[in-house]
Amino acid sequence: MLLLGHHLQDQCETFLLSLKRGSGPSGLSCMPFIKNIGKNYLIRPFLNIDKEKIKKYILKNKIKYIIDNSNYNIKFDRNFLRLKVLPIINKRWPNFYISTFKSSILCANQEFIINKIFKKKILNIQNNKRALLINYLKKINLIKCYLIIKKWINQFNVKIPTFKNIKTIWNEIALSNINSKSKIKFKMYQINKYSKYLYLLPIIYNIKNIKINWEIDKTLILPNNIGKLKINKNQGYILRAPQKNQKIIIKFLIKGIYNIIGKEHSLNIKKIWKELGILPWLRNKIPLIYYDNKLISCIGVFITKNGVIFKNEKKIKIKFINNFKI
Repeated sequence: MLLLGHHLQDQCETFLLSLKRGSGPSGLSCMPFIKNIGKNYLIRPFLNIDKEKIKKYILKNKIKYIIDNSNYNIKFDRNFLRLKVLPIINKRWPNFYISTFKSSILCANQEFIINKIFKKKILNIQNNKRALLINYLKKINLIKCYLIIKKWINQFNVKIPTFKNIKTIWNEIALSNINSKSKIKFKMYQINKYSKYLYLLPIIYNIKNIKINWEIDKTLILPNNIGKLKINKNQGYILRAPQKNQKIIIKFLIKGIYNIIGKEHSLNIKKIWKELGILPWLRNKIPLIYYDNKLISCIGVFITKNGVIFKNEKKIKIKFINNFKI
């Protein structure tokens, strides 16, 4: 639990800064009394308490406190409001701090109700990968459409995009005729369109040319926060064990035609991906296991005929601890 000393005047400053940015009800809700951060809580018990009351209590009880001198630098917008603007406003309207606090509570209450309503709606129009169905959005009015996109993104605990971002997502991604190549980036995430759905994904950096020699007695940490590979006696994907002098190489780029277990004929890798339902942006994230220069497996997805385990052959179990859903 973390306690913060934000008070009534701090909340008023936050409200005005949100107005300056053109925020809607979500931004004008300002700072909450209690906020969940994982398993912990961030609590602001003084949000509705006037700063002068807190000062009097501190002086009366001789409590030591620290003054941050940077608080007097009016180059910062919050300090400018506190030192130059709000004293004038408060002199004219003594209840201004309380009034903005009430407005922030009303906005927060409205957001709470809207979130409850739209949470149920979004659950009904997204697939098992939490992708959003575009066809439904085309049937509703534009205001509701934008709001659903915003609330859908918000469920991933991603900083809410601007109204301009949301318009771009709708006009340039959702309504585009291009499929997997359609995407927009904001912050550390990107929105992709594929097969009539919108997907929100972390930005994927290019690792196509990476090759890793894996010493299988050690856990292998994969690049780009993909996850890790390790040999596990109890569980994992079962493969033919490499021969004594064979090198195990991990790659992420694959082209060409392959004969995989479960298919009668060799197929182009693009067709294999499509038939197995692997989304385009995941195809270069799944580790490819080679023994020397022969592809054995796309771990967790398919095994080639080179990876067939014949009678009396040794086998290994590879556990892929991945940070994404295949």
